[in-house]
Amino acid sequence: MTTAPLTAPVSSSLVQVIQISWNKSARGGLGARRRNSVPLAFEVHDGHLRDVRGQLQTQVLFWGMDNDFSEPLESRYERAPLEDGYGFHCVTVSANPEGLAVRYRWDADHGGAPARPFLDVGGNGDFLVRPGEWMRVCYNGRFSDADTGTWWYKQTTVNVAAFMGKPSGRVFVGSEPVRDLRLLSDLW
Repeated sequence: MTTAPLTAPVSSSLVQVIQISWNKSARGGLGARRRNSVPLAFEVHDGHLRDVRGQLQTQVLFWGMDNDFSEPLESRYERAPLEDGYGFHCVTVSANPEGLAVRYRWDADHGGAPARPFLDVGGNGDFLVRPGEWMRVCYNGRFSDADTGTWWYKQTTVNVAAFMGKPSGRVFVGSEPVRDLRLLSDLW
């Protein structure tokens, strides 16, 4: 008896990372207004979505104070086979029989202070994104240099979408996420 090969529930996926960094001078006032004006999602241009079958396409955008948050300081695109997965700091994305598994795990080096390990207990930071869905994980943290005592801050947003066909570059701006996990603490 021959069995048909198993087909993957997801043919492609799109991950968008938006990381914003700042120091004390942009905690309030005009700096905070400019920082807070950076959107949590952007359209991904079709040119970056060619030949993505079986792939996890990632767009990473780094924003900061050097240009008053007017545009990304750095933008890069990465691609990996779905089965290899992808990780950016506290968030990992991996293939799952029903779609994509998205996992949030806080760690001090990447998540900063204050500690948020409560989601790490019992798998509460594990989420499923089925084909045709997308979710957002957004967290922030305060960091300090052990030698100088200088403080800086980061906010990281990770948008994850699963597709059965060609990905839509408008998925993150044209619809609402099925899950919106916000782990935003007051950073002093």
